[in-house]
Amino acid sequence: MKIKTSMKVCYNFKKVFRCGYCDLQNVLRRYEPTYYNASVYGWNNDIYIDYTHDIAITTGYRNMRGDRIPSDIIKKYEANAKKILGKAFTEDISEELAANREAFFEELNNL
Repeated sequence: MKIKTSMKVCYNFKKVFRCGYCDLQNVLRRYEPTYYNASVYGWNNDIYIDYTHDIAITTGYRNMRGDRIPSDIIKKYEANAKKILGKAFTEDISEELAANREAFFEELNNL
């Protein structure tokens, strides 16, 4: 369950990144956001937290914080996640998605 918060929560993490609303939809599949931010205009963004790498990722429409994730990294890991999701009907893919997401966070940590 997401917790409503202000964007000040991002100051608690070593690295903060941002991307558009659906840019990481397959990479972050089965990974729930920890927080969300909203205003009088409605929902602004979700905040995904990876505590092992001390990283926060904001994804949404408005009020996002952090450095933009390079598009080549997004394309690479989205393509991997799409391949994994293509096998969803024949086998369990949870571990493969988690490994892809872990590699994604590791590459972000090296930026």
